Amino acid sequence: MDGVSREVELINVVPEAEAFNVSKYESMSNLMDRFKNIFTDSSARNFLGDVRENREILSESLKHDQYVLPTLQIIRTIQRAGNNDRLHEQMYEFRKLGHELLADNLLGIDQAVQRLNDPSCLQLAMKLVANRFTERIYFKEDFPSEGIGFLIRHFEEGLRINGNFVDLEAQGRTSFPINYQYLACCLFESMDVSQQDKAIQMLKHAVESPDIKLSALSIISGLIGDDKTPSKVQTEIRTGLIDPMMEKFGLDYDKLLKSWSMIGNGRSDTYFYTRVNLNEIFSLEESHPGICKVLMNEFGISNFNRYPKELLIDMYEQRDNSNIPYGLMLYPKADHNGAFYPIKGLIGEFYQQLKGLGYGMRIYETGSKNEIARAFISSKKRYGLDNKPAFVILAGHGNPNSIVFGEIQNGGIVIDKKNARSIISQADFEGKGVKRIGEFIADNANIVLISCSTGVVGGIAQKISDTYSGVVVTAPEVDTNLSGLEVTRDDQGALKFTVSYHSGDTKFFTDGKNIQS
Repeated sequence: MDGVSREVELINVVPEAEAFNVSKYESMSNLMDRFKNIFTDSSARNFLGDVRENREILSESLKHDQYVLPTLQIIRTIQRAGNNDRLHEQMYEFRKLGHELLADNLLGIDQAVQRLNDPSCLQLAMKLVANRFTERIYFKEDFPSEGIGFLIRHFEEGLRINGNFVDLEAQGRTSFPINYQYLACCLFESMDVSQQDKAIQMLKHAVESPDIKLSALSIISGLIGDDKTPSKVQTEIRTGLIDPMMEKFGLDYDKLLKSWSMIGNGRSDTYFYTRVNLNEIFSLEESHPGICKVLMNEFGISNFNRYPKELLIDMYEQRDNSNIPYGLMLYPKADHNGAFYPIKGLIGEFYQQLKGLGYGMRIYETGSKNEIARAFISSKKRYGLDNKPAFVILAGHGNPNSIVFGEIQNGGIVIDKKNARSIISQADFEGKGVKRIGEFIADNANIVLISCSTGVVGGIAQKISDTYSGVVVTAPEVDTNLSGLEVTRDDQGALKFTVSYHSGDTKFFTDGKNIQS
């Protein structure tokens, strides 16, 4: 650039800066101080009128770096006022004005964000545009394509800032974090084909960025099963992102999907369990590559999010350690109402108590009587008969006479050929094979049933105690779920369990007899 053209450029810039009306901008800023004192419709109308009269200064202020952040905060104040019910009749007018201010200044905001490279400005700008966009979904209002372009363009960097978010609101620097997963789902529902292609490429790049990889994978997990995600997008995410990663992990994704479809009731539940389990797989593999393949092949686990993460990691790391005393926990593959996901926290606390006592725990997911038998046989081969399980916890949907572990037909009321393999019934404990399981359990072991109504007198819990001499079987007498599970040592050093359920009495049986705790 020669000297003449450089001089012309400076002449063009300096007068613009000098022309900025600072006093008028300060007047707009001072208007914001009045906002907290608006309690009547008349004061709200006056406030709105004053903002509209001075709105041009906001567009001008975005061209000047020192005024960008406070200008965004002014627009945000107006935008948020549209959801303030104390403004009564003027709520709609505030919302309308907030939309207008954002639409009028979207280009200026975009230019300012790119010019400044300031995380606080980007965070607040994304918050402004994202809120307007998601609100548009709710109110079925139009939203400019430029706004969607803005969100796609700054999504990756915004996600990065969000992941390292520090609440600087007390310093007047920014606002609360953004739900990028929800935002992504809304965006893909509204994008045109060209925007979808750009967004998918952006996500692929984000997955390759170590600092936001897990956040990006969480977004992908949310998109893959959402009914609102266009089928083309789901296909591209599946083939371009999910399948290659599952192959890298050594997992069969179709098999996993089938397993997750057995949890809950209906498509919305399947979507939820797909999302949370994918997230858990990504998290586990990030810290312990290869862990999920081992847990699935050796313990039958596919519902990774159903269990405490530390427990799964310990199972993986200690899987060949035959010196640690341990217990077994058998979970069902089928869970029609997702009842066993909510007890994850209780199991985590229980496991910490076990660790404090020097014990481990091994979880197996089972869907049939044969798989239950294989779990015991596998434990015997791996840890030997000198280290038998000190306790067994059975979790499965039950009734007084049976416990369900796999898929069943017609509610499992009739134990026919189709259902028999998935259900343990009282009659099974007459067979030699089931009785032999007692050889694989420590003497005087505790068996805890997390299974509805199995503890009624004459029920399956009592039958189990009669089959395996010396064991103590704990079970609920009514339809309920676990509310407490604690373990300590008694005076002789043996494990002592304290079990409680949300309703009904806790029943205890040994040698076929109903006993007190």
